[in-house]
Amino acid sequence: MKNHYVDELPPIRPHVTDHQCLDVACARCGLVTEATLPDPAPSGAYAPSVQAMLGLRRGELRQSVRQTSAVMTEVLHVPLSTGMVAKTQERVCRALARPHHEARAYV
Repeated sequence: MKNHYVDELPPIRPHVTDHQCLDVACARCGLVTEATLPDPAPSGAYAPSVQAMLGLRRGELRQSVRQTSAVMTEVLHVPLSTGMVAKTQERVCRALARPHHEARAYV
């Protein structure tokens, strides 16, 4: 008996969650109550998993902004312009600044 293994990547499709926030106006006084995002919803357009992938590509893998944009858009099907790559990278850097500083102080 002979085994023949073939690795295959599954199709990659992002999971998109549509958070709909409806502002409501009081029929009597007209006061408008603005809706807020539910608690677990990220404030930006990209979930932590997308931000982490972008951080990995820009940081550890040292991809250019243009390369990262192309991979995220064409391979992972998460549309990211070069401008949004730079903006999200800055957000990731801010989020990692404190843990990075703490790790450096520890070592």
